[in-house]
Amino acid sequence: MQDIQRELNNLRSELNKAIIIIKERGKNKTIAERDYRVGLAKEILLLRSSGIPVITISDSCRGNEKIAELKMNRDIAETIYELNI
Repeated sequence: MQDIQRELNNLRSELNKAIIIIKERGKNKTIAERDYRVGLAKEILLLRSSGIPVITISDSCRGNEKIAELKMNRDIAETIYELNI
């Protein structure tokens, strides 16, 4: 009986740790998404104000090194979160 109780306590402890990790990863995912969207919006506004044709703004923004890195960070955070689920 004590072995079962000990195992149950160990599993409960592991579950609590997993919940904390998933919560942190979910928060990181959300922050990365926010950073990407804000960076993309700023770049779009910058290009529009400088007279770049609207039809090319999307490609120009996504080709920007900073925006591409923000998107990569977002995708990595999402993948890590999904793997933890």
